[in-house]
Amino acid sequence: MPPSFIGEGLRLAGDLRTEESLQVDGEIEGDVRCSSLVLGAQGRIDGSVVAGDVDVLGQVQGAISGQRVRLRAGAHVEAEIRYQTLVIEQGAAFEGRAQRLPSAEASAQDDAPEASAPPEQNEKSVA
Repeated sequence: MPPSFIGEGLRLAGDLRTEESLQVDGEIEGDVRCSSLVLGAQGRIDGSVVAGDVDVLGQVQGAISGQRVRLRAGAHVEAEIRYQTLVIEQGAAFEGRAQRLPSAEASAQDDAPEASAPPEQNEKSVA
């Protein structure tokens, strides 16, 4: 099933919850909870994010909690990040605090196991 989509130029004020995947290229002022999130380069979230997989190319100001969190080159994140696996690519900006989740807490967020892949070149992996 394709992800739900918040397009560029769309602004949403309020909390957003879905059991599915979500791609955000617009702006959300509120909390986001979904199975996986891709925040596009033009996307912005002012609030907390809770998802199993969080892939950030845009801007987040608030908090991020996910089993797998990846900050891509060009991302700008001012947040507290709680993670099981954290990857920060060269060129991503991160200000805040990062805290590794205990295994049991991470499993509760995302029960689907995923095979580990080596980090790509130009990435810093924190586990």
